[in-house]
Amino acid sequence: MDDVLADARWDVNYLGMQLLIEASSLSALGLLRSMTTSPLVKTITSHVIQDKARHVSFGRSALKHYYSQLSSSERLEREELCACACSVLTIRFVETQVWSNLGLDIEKCTPGLKNQGLRAPWVIFFSHELLLF
Repeated sequence: MDDVLADARWDVNYLGMQLLIEASSLSALGLLRSMTTSPLVKTITSHVIQDKARHVSFGRSALKHYYSQLSSSERLEREELCACACSVLTIRFVETQVWSNLGLDIEKCTPGLKNQGLRAPWVIFFSHELLLF
């Protein structure tokens, strides 16, 4: 993300912050809301999710017209940035380093996530949302 923030192009900053980061936090909060049994946590995360959703919507609106004017190579560069970011976010979501530090067998933990349907939420989001640009 440091590269995205250091980039001089405003659209790359927006893409990184308004879509990649905000959508990631939106997804993580949605997962937390669906897993918690606390009514207070459900209420708080619901309000924060609404705010994050507005940020993502603003980012999409700000970029939609601009991205329609990009050349194929410029658009491909942004798509590759998103793919790379999703890969990094997925690695962080799985947290194999944490499991390793706890002495857990990584090979045994990873299939458990897949069997429970806990796919990186932002991969689902971006596979649908970015196609709308």
